[in-house]
Amino acid sequence: MISVCIATHNGEKYIKEQVDSILSQLEPEDEIVISDDGSTDNTLAILEAYHDFRIKVYTYKHLRKYRYIFDYATHNFENALRQAKGDIIFLADQDDVWMPNKVERVMANMNDCDILFHGRKVVDSNLQVIQEFAMPHPEFWRNIKSCTTTGCCTVFKRKILDKVLPFPESGVGHDFWIGVYGGFFYKRKFLKESLMLFRRHGNNVTPSNTRSNNPILMRLRYRIIILWEIVKVCLKNAVW
Repeated sequence: MISVCIATHNGEKYIKEQVDSILSQLEPEDEIVISDDGSTDNTLAILEAYHDFRIKVYTYKHLRKYRYIFDYATHNFENALRQAKGDIIFLADQDDVWMPNKVERVMANMNDCDILFHGRKVVDSNLQVIQEFAMPHPEFWRNIKSCTTTGCCTVFKRKILDKVLPFPESGVGHDFWIGVYGGFFYKRKFLKESLMLFRRHGNNVTPSNTRSNNPILMRLRYRIIILWEIVKVCLKNAVW
């Protein structure tokens, strides 16, 4: 069974295009698990109009103010992941589009790995290609340095989900946390195919460029936090 987890917030402009591209690839027993963080537009109405039992919508209300804007999306995703029933977990953003063969290609490559990263085409708001191919660096420490892991290009097995929840409260992006933890402790695979259109429209939570504009001290702090969180989970779960 496949669970596709999506965090939504005022995503009416693109959500239908994304859900359409996913639903066409799912079997009757699969699911799209959506956690909505207080949308005030037509996002929920668009989802309800499907009348598709595979689409399961949950509401999420953040209980406190977070330090970084991405923390809101991170814990919204966490709410979706907690509801997921599948053995294979896909992450998806509300504004992208899946290639028609994404599920087929991913599932054909999951037998010999626990977490899979695939490539993407970076596109503008009209789906015109900006960058033909991009994906995380396959070397663990190079990926820590560059922070190139994106959740929408990450697929993993339930045994990883059971380990990475709950997400750290110290300001770590959900995709980087899952990618780094899963890629370090479990068997990873890099599929050099673009299996989705990664839409950059100016209002994304993640920056449009691949290089961070954050101050160097903030970037250093972020990497120290992720490594420390991994150590804490190791001690808790006796991974090593």
